Amino acid sequence: MSNLGRETTITVNGKSIKIGRLELAVLEELFAWIKKQEGDPFDDLERFIDKMPEAERAVLFREAQAKRNEMASLSLQSPIAQKYMKTPEGMGMMAMLLLRGGMPDITPSQAFDIFQQIPEEKLREIMQNAQGKSPVKNGALPATQPSHREMKSGITSGSTSDEG
Repeated sequence: MSNLGRETTITVNGKSIKIGRLELAVLEELFAWIKKQEGDPFDDLERFIDKMPEAERAVLFREAQAKRNEMASLSLQSPIAQKYMKTPEGMGMMAMLLLRGGMPDITPSQAFDIFQQIPEEKLREIMQNAQGKSPVKNGALPATQPSHREMKSGITSGSTSDEG
């Protein structure tokens, strides 16, 4: 990988905030959180398998195995990861992990609130920088970042500016 991403420093409501790179440790923690949210796909199956017809058992077993395989090789583009990145909790977790380098005690809720105050174009640029991606030319957000409209539900705008 030639571009590993870079940190970005911005000012939100007069406070300088460092947004970190999308490092392996960030991804590992995000994926561990997602796996915890999902749980073991075989847990429910084990409780009900004896009460199901044989044909249903085989289908549900294959589905559970496919889900377990997907969770074993999660990426930001995985359907399971994408599902969580579109939730407020997932957005808050990603924001917290990226902000934690400069704010060790930040919560997902606080991080979510900070990200909501960043203008859409700037947020797009920050996420691309964090991931080491070139700027998107068609105006689409990176696959790992929900739309700004999804993040900006009913906040008051704060002052933001770019410092670096």
